[in-house]
Amino acid sequence: MKEVKAYACSYCEKIYKNKSSAASHEKKCFANPARKACRTCKHAIKDSETVYVRPKGGHSYGEDDYDIDYIYCEVTEKMLIHPNKPCGFKSNCPYYQEGERLF
Repeated sequence: MKEVKAYACSYCEKIYKNKSSAASHEKKCFANPARKACRTCKHAIKDSETVYVRPKGGHSYGEDDYDIDYIYCEVTEKMLIHPNKPCGFKSNCPYYQEGERLF
């Protein structure tokens, strides 16, 4: 195994080989509070919904059920991110108030 020097984003910890790439990413990172993006806004709510799957081939009810995580804005009541539509985050939102980072 080879040890290498790398650079991580101060906000989301994404790893970069080049310092300039990491610096460039930090300026546009949705976890950077200066962006005023949904990911760090107190109005963004993380929730989940259970998808119920009808049993097949000897499975019982509930065995194949799964949860879908999503994020929505409690101010605008709009869905922000969903597995079918990844990364619907806004930045420079007029309703932004700094809060806890969701993920």
